[in-house]
Amino acid sequence: IPDNPSTGIKVDSVKGKGAPPRVNFSPDDLTRIFDAKAFTDPKTSLETQWAMLISLFSGMRASELAQLKLDSIRHERGVLVFAVEEETKNSGSQRIIPLHSFLIERGLERLVGDLRAKRTTHLFPEWYSKGIEAKSRAMIKGSPTLNLYFPHFIPKRFNDTYLPEVGIQDSRKSWHSFRHTFKTGLARAGVSRSIQDGLCGHADNSAGGAYIHETSIETLKDAVEKLHFDGFKLTA
Repeated sequence: IPDNPSTGIKVDSVKGKGAPPRVNFSPDDLTRIFDAKAFTDPKTSLETQWAMLISLFSGMRASELAQLKLDSIRHERGVLVFAVEEETKNSGSQRIIPLHSFLIERGLERLVGDLRAKRTTHLFPEWYSKGIEAKSRAMIKGSPTLNLYFPHFIPKRFNDTYLPEVGIQDSRKSWHSFRHTFKTGLARAGVSRSIQDGLCGHADNSAGGAYIHETSIETLKDAVEKLHFDGFKLTA
């Protein structure tokens, strides 16, 4: 036939031969991960604690979290938001995510103020600097993709050490499960697929996909505030 009928069709590939599918954290998992005693253990650094909380309540990728600048935590129309605007997986990944009220009540604004007083530029200065160092070393050998260096720090320790310590041995569950749990939480709260995709930075190839960024801040805030995680028992 003169034309290839499969032109332009994209097929999702499985990452890694035989790799187990990623799954959400269950309510029991969240109780274990955010157990008041384990979570406040001095061995769990402040950066790690905040990274875990923000990952659950924002759905950001590890590489997006690690690069988050203090200036990217700001008010838009009176709503405090994370602006994902650094190097991202794709252009559709740049987006605005309103802060869930739990993060505000927990003291995120105070943390930002403390970091500004120390003249740092990023929310996770140690994680960011280690990732950039790893990137610089890797660039000598080639040009690695974004996801190859930032996840080798806080997420790797979480996967290799923290999850086993709290009794989670399921190989399908990892740092990325926070992102799955976030999006599933939105779906179960009745948030529309287009808003879910907009908050998660998932590419939308539909005719209306280009307009997702025109969703009002108020609508995005309402969607985020609908999140409720059974098993999550930490208090602000």
